[in-house]
Amino acid sequence: MKEEYKNYVIKHFFVEDFFEKEPTGNYRLEEMDLGGETSFFFKTVGIDSMVIRNVDKKNTQFAFFRSDKALSLKKRVDHIVFEQEKNNKWNVHLIEMKSSISTKEKWLEIKGKFRASYFLVQVLGAILQMEIQEVRMYTTYEKISFACMPENPVSRRAYVGKAPENLMSEWNGEAFSLWFGETCSMPFLHIPVQVFRKGKQLLEGEYCCEGERK
Repeated sequence: MKEEYKNYVIKHFFVEDFFEKEPTGNYRLEEMDLGGETSFFFKTVGIDSMVIRNVDKKNTQFAFFRSDKALSLKKRVDHIVFEQEKNNKWNVHLIEMKSSISTKEKWLEIKGKFRASYFLVQVLGAILQMEIQEVRMYTTYEKISFACMPENPVSRRAYVGKAPENLMSEWNGEAFSLWFGETCSMPFLHIPVQVFRKGKQLLEGEYCCEGERK
């Protein structure tokens, strides 16, 4: 019944091609911004899957959210992949694609996109009656450097509520979390995926999901 409900709502109530499906569960995800052109193969292993491509270019804003730039509630990640395991349980993969992360401020901005996209996932899961068991977050990159720019006032903005103490530990997924208040944070799995330049422009890479996490 839930599957029939989900399929009907997507087909009749959502705008055309909001969700896309590949029978193989393998998705070619692309970023075409000048200088950071990336082709990324993302492979799922669940019994079903679907993708929202170019999320930030779709109309996914919530009018009831505040527009303060420091809250980072208006920007989304590049792509979101929904992967069904069993018993209507779903893993959701938030994928942000970058050529380089050169400052702490850029990482905090990316985390802001993750948080805003997490809210979007929760809304979609509720509408479609999908039980979200895990949300995983990925950043594709060619180069990484957490240089600090103290002269930049952006560094003092609390994009995600609180600046992390150990940026590299967060980046590597050892202690990644998003803040929802001064004393409230939620841990998530963050997976950095390095991509490599083919020729002068195109970056290429791939990632294959693990099975259901225990």
